Amino acid sequence: MTNYYFSFTFVKKSLKYGLNYNLLIEKMFKKLFGGGDGGPKPAAQTQAPNPDGALEKLESQCDTIGKRIVVMENKIKDSKAAALAKKKAGDTRGALLAMKQMKMYEQEITKLDGQQIMLEQQKMTIQSTRADVDVVNTLKVANSAIGGMNKQMDVDSIADLQDEMAEQMQEVNERQELFAGVAEEGKDDLMDELNEMEADAIADDFIIDPVAQNRIHVDPVLQPAAAQPAQAEEAKQMADLMAMM
Repeated sequence: MTNYYFSFTFVKKSLKYGLNYNLLIEKMFKKLFGGGDGGPKPAAQTQAPNPDGALEKLESQCDTIGKRIVVMENKIKDSKAAALAKKKAGDTRGALLAMKQMKMYEQEITKLDGQQIMLEQQKMTIQSTRADVDVVNTLKVANSAIGGMNKQMDVDSIADLQDEMAEQMQEVNERQELFAGVAEEGKDDLMDELNEMEADAIADDFIIDPVAQNRIHVDPVLQPAAAQPAQAEEAKQMADLMAMM
């Protein structure tokens, strides 16, 4: 009830001072339901730097720390030299002050060494993590490629292919057996006919040479050495008889 009373009062005063009606309505709704410029603004989202940018910043910071370490080392040398010189000159207070400065520079170098180690660790962590990310992405790509290839074939399709290949080989073997059977066809009959022709040819040769029919080949029989003169004499007598006939 209070809000409506306030809105009505606000409208009366605004019309009295000649405000725009549309602007008046807009302001009234903002008063009633909130919003507008007075509301909370969303927090700005900060974009995380990429690994290359982070590495570049780390490298720059390491270089800066390295240069600062060199400066501190030079100041340590100067403070040490000044302390010795003032001690030699009898200025004990100045020598102690130079020693305190040298100690402060040494502490600064210790702190800078720790910072540099932390920065180097961060660099190594980023590089290692980026390498891990590259490996994981590569594995994902490889796994996706394997999945795509597996979709092109499965166990059933391989089994079907194996059966089809077996059928093809069986058909090839059947063709080879068919051709080989054609080549072997009538081979036995031809061999029988060839053997018969060979027998006829041998018989014809035997009939044509009648002398060969009566010719008896007698292999010479080796006789003992003592019987050879008698045989020679007998052979001579047989030759004489044949001449006389």
